[in-house]
Amino acid sequence: MADVSTFDLDNDFTVGIYDPLEDVKKEILVPKQLYPAHITEVIRKEVRVKHQYKALVYNCKVEIATECSDETYTAKDGRIINGSNYVGRVVKMKGIFMFLTPKDGDDFKANSGANKEYLEFCNAIGHEPEKVQIDVNGEKREVSQFPVLSEDDIKGRPIMAYIDDYKWKNRDGEWVTTSNVKGWQSWSEGGLKVDDSDIPF
Repeated sequence: MADVSTFDLDNDFTVGIYDPLEDVKKEILVPKQLYPAHITEVIRKEVRVKHQYKALVYNCKVEIATECSDETYTAKDGRIINGSNYVGRVVKMKGIFMFLTPKDGDDFKANSGANKEYLEFCNAIGHEPEKVQIDVNGEKREVSQFPVLSEDDIKGRPIMAYIDDYKWKNRDGEWVTTSNVKGWQSWSEGGLKVDDSDIPF
């Protein structure tokens, strides 16, 4: 994009201009596709679910990586779009629930059978859980014991983000369609993206 400050404008005050050559619409992300990305934002909060379970919910955002430039995507109208149009785009992920296991005295129930999505997320970002033996009413079972991930455990991690359309109603009751990360796969070649914005040099 051109730098307006390089133009010679005969005014002593700030002006507004419109340049039609700079009016470039962003390409819409092609739904139901995988995009190389890094997780750039993590918000973790504890919630009650259906008044009987307790979970940690991870709300994350991803930034589409420069490696997307090597990809092409076919739009609904048949156009072939180079992935470079999407590099740097930030997309929200759907919330990832990790249901907690109650200890003695806790007032919520276990829901460990609902943790498959969190398990798959841990695997995708390189935090594979360990297999442990537990006793359930005298029955020995092998289960996956995964860590409670912190923001530092997740931020910067590479994933292949499965992006699809997400329809929701705004405050005016109108339906809006945006892009949302609805699934993921591991992307071991992606490398860890380090945020160096706070480094003072």
